Amino acid sequence: RDKSTGIDAMTAYFGINLSETVAFGDADNDLRMLTCCGTGIAMGNATPSLKVVADYVTTDITDHGIKNAFYHLGILGQRRSSVARVLTKYPADAVHEERQVRDTVQL
Repeated sequence: RDKSTGIDAMTAYFGINLSETVAFGDADNDLRMLTCCGTGIAMGNATPSLKVVADYVTTDITDHGIKNAFYHLGILGQRRSSVARVLTKYPADAVHEERQVRDTVQL
């Protein structure tokens, strides 16, 4: 299975639209994952073929690529991030829920 299978399972389980998801990748095995999510971000050190399909190319992982992409997307620097909204929506057992999904999908 490719990584998009896990994303499909997580979004179905939590009732999240794929258009609200973000994926990060750096190699060709991340291609389907980046194209199935609402926003696909290639790391600065990603393969050229991944950079072509990405919605945004951030800096290298060693140059704070994920953090820089979060700033670019407005996830960081806002009063309340998208991650905080998800945790508010599922506050009681967020970790337990993640484990249940992981066990179901067998990631």
